[in-house]
Amino acid sequence: MTAPPKYTKVASEDPSEQESGIPIRSSSPSDVRAYIVHLLVNQHGVTSEAAHAVANKWTLGRGFDFLEASSKDFKEIFGTDLGRHIYRSTAHDEWLRWNNEDVQTGFRYLLLIAGFFAGLNFLSAASSSSGLDALRSLAWIPTILAVPYLFHMSNCPVHSRGRYKAGIYLMLLAVFLWIVYALQLPKRG
Repeated sequence: MTAPPKYTKVASEDPSEQESGIPIRSSSPSDVRAYIVHLLVNQHGVTSEAAHAVANKWTLGRGFDFLEASSKDFKEIFGTDLGRHIYRSTAHDEWLRWNNEDVQTGFRYLLLIAGFFAGLNFLSAASSSSGLDALRSLAWIPTILAVPYLFHMSNCPVHSRGRYKAGIYLMLLAVFLWIVYALQLPKRG
């Protein structure tokens, strides 16, 4: 009796497509080949025989090696055209799996909670008589909001440029506001 393949099911963005399973890090080479066949047949319309011929080029690496392989590695193993398509499809499936995890939802809630408390902090400081308190409080807003963005994107297998840039811009704004605040401190005394 054969063991079921070690991969996780990921729902596709298109409900008409079948689910695709991406290997986990401990998957065997045969599990990786089964995923490649599934990927080529279901996402790229390749015949089963041709998909098996391509998948058989993956001979040794486990799931970890497959998931950590670069685009260049895929092109060397499967050829330029197939390697590029397999790499992109795998990266997309890995991103879908990561994006569907409960941790992702936790980051979104963290972002909302951090934004709420940063806003409350700013409103309370803005109502005080000192403009310096308001500036300090204003500097906390992008600082707090940038952290989940940057942490989210540093852990994401496929970086979304827009979110990553948003985190970088928030951090730059925070640094600028903290510098302005630090320059205002000597004037306060």
